[in-house]
Parts: sequence; C-alpha cells; structure tokens
Amino acid sequence: MRLLIEINEEEYVKSFLSVLSVGVIESIKENKMTIHQSENLLFYPNMIFKTKAFLPEISEIIHEGTEMENINKLYPEKIDKYIDDIKKQSLDQIKFKNFGKKISYKFDDDEIPG
Repeated sequence: MRLLIEINEEEYVKSFLSVLSVGVIESIKENKMTIHQSENLLFYPNMIFKTKAFLPEISEIIHEGTEMENINKLYPEKIDKYIDDIKKQSLDQIKFKNFGKKISYKFDDDEIPG
C-alpha cells in the first residue's frame, strides 16, 4: 500500500509528524506496536536525514526514537522515562492553526483492496 500526503505548510508538517510520533509512542506503551515496528514506521535513520535541513526539532525527536531499542537493551529500567521524554518533545511541537488550505491525501487505487 502506498499513501501520499501532501502538506505545504512547514508548521503543519511539523505538527503532523509530531502527532504521528505521539501515536507511535502511545502504541508502544500500550503494547500495540513494538519498538522495532516503530523504526519501520517513523523512527529510522533515513527519516532523520530527510527532516534535518528543514525541521531540525523533528529530526532530533526522530533521532532519539531510533535510540529506543538500544536504551531498552542497555538500560531497560530507563526505557519508560525515555519514551515519555520523546512523547513530551513531540507534544511540544504540535501547533496546528487554520492554514486555510486544502491538504491532499492520495491513496494509490491500484493497491487498495476491494
């Protein structure tokens, strides 16, 4: 499946990725997603590089997310606080406002069952 989301406002992109981060963190905390799965969805090295130039705060959050597995292995007693810190940083980046523009979502029809 392929999902293409086109957002042209920088603050909206930052907020959108932050909301995604919070959702991923909550999914990990509720045992609905593993840390490894979160790395496939959002917290992977290439995403750090894609966001670093224009969204440095988000890039740093993603970077910290890529370290969750290491923290969990080396310091399992600290993982809950580490995850909560990532969530707090993500929440601090959410600043939705009325942009007055349409945001385009496109689902690839060839890959949607039915």
